[in-house]
Amino acid sequence: MEPVYDLVVVGGGLVGSACARHASAGEGLKVALIGPGEPLDRADTEIFGCWHDEGRLYYSRKNWATWSYFARKTVARFKEIEELSGVKFSEDCGYLGVAGPKFHGYNDWCKSTKEMVKGFGSKMLQPEDVPALFSFMQIPSASLACYEGPGQGAGYLSPRKLVQAQQKIAQDQGCDIVASLATDLVRMENCWRIQTENGDHIYAEKIALCQGTYTGLTFLARDLLPPLDLTFTAQTTALIEVDTEEAERLKTMPTMVTQVGYKLVKRRTLFLLCVYFSWSLSSIPTSYRP
Repeated sequence: MEPVYDLVVVGGGLVGSACARHASAGEGLKVALIGPGEPLDRADTEIFGCWHDEGRLYYSRKNWATWSYFARKTVARFKEIEELSGVKFSEDCGYLGVAGPKFHGYNDWCKSTKEMVKGFGSKMLQPEDVPALFSFMQIPSASLACYEGPGQGAGYLSPRKLVQAQQKIAQDQGCDIVASLATDLVRMENCWRIQTENGDHIYAEKIALCQGTYTGLTFLARDLLPPLDLTFTAQTTALIEVDTEEAERLKTMPTMVTQVGYKLVKRRTLFLLCVYFSWSLSSIPTSYRP
């Protein structure tokens, strides 16, 4: 049987949607994207995607050269993706990084901050400088801050809307979107056969497994990839709802990460409607503490 599609992308999240968008831009290529939507009832499903949330911060500082390079290239494309899709998914509100001397990477953080100041016009702030920019904010007295202002490639985005935007562009370019879970993958004589949860069969000359972290953990790849030796850990996220007036007041607040302890982590992440902020409780003025 001749393949119906030149390429089938399995996985409709951040990676798969972007893959489908770029692949469908190829002249004469027939592309399909297979992936379920976000589950309405999370308690009764094994489906999970890293795009099932409404707030993700991004910034440009150089913690790791390769990561920073790709981040800047990606952020630079946000405007084009929004214009082509008609879907607004990012907010260019800036980013405030805070670090203290107890942070094990403090010296590297200071070096990176100096590079951001010199190369991108970011600002290095002392603790007393922060309230001058943000009257509602304080940081620990022994720490420093680096502020990447609006226009410097920092802010937050909606993963849900980014996926929506990528799939909208892919569809406009002729990509077929199959909103279903792929349940089986078989290599046939001259093509691949993908079976969906509805029992439908879709054929393709080539496939792209875009299930993110879970690519090596699903049964679809059991005969394609070696077993992975992984340890699963949990991460706690606090979700705090605020009213419309408070959300409007906090709208100009930058995304924020503090690194004042001994580990490179985002601490005490608070979700305020669509905005992620991370900080230590000691950096929050008493009147704003939960």
